[in-house]
Amino acid sequence: MAWRCLDICVEVRKMKNLNPEAKIIQLAMLQALDQQYSGEINRLLLSGTIDWIKVRDLLNYHELGALFYIILKDDIHLLPQEISNLLANTFYYTLKDNLWKLKQFQLINQAFKQEGLRMLAMKGVALLAQFYAHLPARPMADIDILLREEDYERGAGIIEGSGYKKELFGLKESYWRQRQCHLTFVRKREGERAILLEAHWSLDFRRNGRLVLEEIWQRTKDVDTEFGRIGVLSPEDTVLSLALHQRRFGKAFCLKYILDIAFLFKKHSEEFDWDYFLSVCGKYGMSSCAGFLLLQGKLFLNSGLFDYGLEKISLSRSKRAIMERFILNNFTSSRLDEKIKENYLKSHFLLYNTYREPVKYIINVPLEQFAKFHGLKPYTIKAKWFYAWRFIYSPFCGLVVFLASVGKKGGLKVKLSRETKGGRDCA
Repeated sequence: MAWRCLDICVEVRKMKNLNPEAKIIQLAMLQALDQQYSGEINRLLLSGTIDWIKVRDLLNYHELGALFYIILKDDIHLLPQEISNLLANTFYYTLKDNLWKLKQFQLINQAFKQEGLRMLAMKGVALLAQFYAHLPARPMADIDILLREEDYERGAGIIEGSGYKKELFGLKESYWRQRQCHLTFVRKREGERAILLEAHWSLDFRRNGRLVLEEIWQRTKDVDTEFGRIGVLSPEDTVLSLALHQRRFGKAFCLKYILDIAFLFKKHSEEFDWDYFLSVCGKYGMSSCAGFLLLQGKLFLNSGLFDYGLEKISLSRSKRAIMERFILNNFTSSRLDEKIKENYLKSHFLLYNTYREPVKYIINVPLEQFAKFHGLKPYTIKAKWFYAWRFIYSPFCGLVVFLASVGKKGGLKVKLSRETKGGRDCA
């Protein structure tokens, strides 16, 4: 275990040399957690070294703009007017949007209670209710709920009875039921924003024909919130749900999830069941995706909240080193939005316990998922043709992405070389 601690300490020292744009975001997250960093934030703001366009792009990718506004509100006059206005607009939009979605969740929750059917809040609603009461600025794209698979048809009926309709996004319902883990419902009313509700029957795709984390229903709990009593996942399963979400959607470096987990560990550090957490990571092959999330938290926040999990989780030294390099080379980059597809391909091979799993998934990828990734319209002759030749087409597209990445880096090197020869770096 000693080498693990040594390697992490080396990488954390490297993270101390963050650029000013990443540093101000790091300090804002630490201030949200501990309330001890206002002096450092003020000094960095006064230094005049921050590129606010880069900060804007980072906040957009990491979905932290509204929280950033709350933390910096007393010093907002030190920011460029355009940026401070953007942050204020982001905060007030997020606050209004959250209140609207929480109200809609409350109605759905009441409908399920009236029918006597157990339903759990997930992700945005559950996290806001448990950890963000003092900072109601965590954005959520939709409302996520979890149902037992055997209760799903009945639950779907309750949702549709509440004014929602299924939204299949042009795909067959059989694809969603057999190859995904949720269905989307939408509620539209004249003069009001549409609400998207994702009803899950599992936290991830089936593995070898079985549901992932079947144990969760024996570990759920109820919590009192400002909008009523709601059912939620256990702290351990909440972390695992975020790790699986990150692996599935490919936005591998989003710091919003790191802050979620930091708040969770801070609140539940004493009773967090690491034995259960580590055992199901092994049972369902989730050590890599969970370890990746913990490693990001340690590297960026340098907090002891992540130490025990990183020390105990099953990750080889070589894989941990690759993950560290991948994280350090990317998650403070202002180009993350441009590299989502490229990073998804790379992370796909890191976030599974074996390389066999992602290769097997790529080989057996559903037509619908293949078409989405390659920007094709599903079920067309063109999509079906490329799908039939995916063993050639997909590696070719991967090679194109790789060469484009290398070309950008090479172009930068040539540009820097020319500037050097021209004497531009002699100041």
